[in-house]
Amino acid sequence: ETVIDLYRKSGLNKIILYVPGLFCDEKLWMKLAEEDMGIGDYFFNLGYYPIYIRYNQGAHISVNGKDLHELLAKLFAIEPNLPLNIITYSQGGLVLRSALYYAKQNSAAYLSKLQKVFIISSPNGGSYIEKIGFWAGMAMQASPFFILKIIGFVGNLRSDAIKDLSHGIIREEDWKLGNQLFRYRSEQYFGELDAIDAYQAFSLAGESDNLFQSFFGDGIIEKWSIESLTEKVFNKKPNPESRTLKLLGKNHFQILNAPELITFIEKNLGVG
Repeated sequence: ETVIDLYRKSGLNKIILYVPGLFCDEKLWMKLAEEDMGIGDYFFNLGYYPIYIRYNQGAHISVNGKDLHELLAKLFAIEPNLPLNIITYSQGGLVLRSALYYAKQNSAAYLSKLQKVFIISSPNGGSYIEKIGFWAGMAMQASPFFILKIIGFVGNLRSDAIKDLSHGIIREEDWKLGNQLFRYRSEQYFGELDAIDAYQAFSLAGESDNLFQSFFGDGIIEKWSIESLTEKVFNKKPNPESRTLKLLGKNHFQILNAPELITFIEKNLGVG
């Protein structure tokens, strides 16, 4: 049976496709402990059939983006009027944006059929965590001590996905630049969300929005990176005041269990 067969048998008439982040799978969306919100479980109880996907989290983001684009095209080929919403988390937001980029390049018919898209804590401009690893590795490779050179070389043998994540790279041609230093100059947004009914949510780890947050952001992603599409994309859409949820005092991992996030998604889905 295909996922569309299972959806049809469920008797539900709405769908949410969930795209997880790095080192995550479908458990990310489930209530595993009393303090967990369980986004997937919550919206299933409100009548949204869940489609949980996995992807090769070590592969280039553009590779996963192309695969997701093909999956979406297949789903709509089977069910042209699929009532599909999408929720992504962290790296999953980059994978979705990559899929939408390739869909736009191929004039995919399903683009106009997507319903609501939610991008949660996405490193749209990259993540300092990976950059620190890169520069530390470069410094060690420059050391006159052989053992540090070896450690630095091994340290820079990170996965393709991690290297892309460092700079928010979603296109194949950008990672093919080869020298990672050139990626600091690459553009990161290509209009892939312009025609999409999209919303974003993110958190900042501190209790106040101050200069300290400019670097540490949510503890994983810098503030400028996590907010990089706010003015460029979300504030240009209709009703911009409803497009962005910013939570203070929660880190990259705590946002998924925030009641405010559930309320934000629920309101913009038009539930109730």
